[in-house]
Amino acid sequence: MALHNVLVVEDEFPMAKALSCLLTEAGYRCRIAADGVEALERMAEEKPDLVVLDLQMPRMDGAEVCRRMREHKEYSGIHIIVVTGLGQDEDLAGVLQAGANEWIAKPFDPPSLLERIAAVLSVSGSPSA
Repeated sequence: MALHNVLVVEDEFPMAKALSCLLTEAGYRCRIAADGVEALERMAEEKPDLVVLDLQMPRMDGAEVCRRMREHKEYSGIHIIVVTGLGQDEDLAGVLQAGANEWIAKPFDPPSLLERIAAVLSVSGSPSA
């Protein structure tokens, strides 16, 4: 059975590692990018089925990653879940306008995040090759 590819974009290594372990244990293939620039590089190497994206990062923030993904035909259909510590309505509205599909607040409930990811991937279909 093919595994879904998930790209975790998070600049805080402990959080990136925790997300990666959670997703790997749940049966997903997981890659980590430390910022938006690295995220776009990793997408060029291997197209993910889903991106779990932090907002506040060095070099390129999450909103800009969303904008660039939506501008690129090959990545425009990839579902983006923003996982963020920001809670201001204007911040969240901005990232949704930039192209994120949804957001989850930090700290998050791991089972709830896994349920959301499973639901998204079951709707989106088979894993990318």
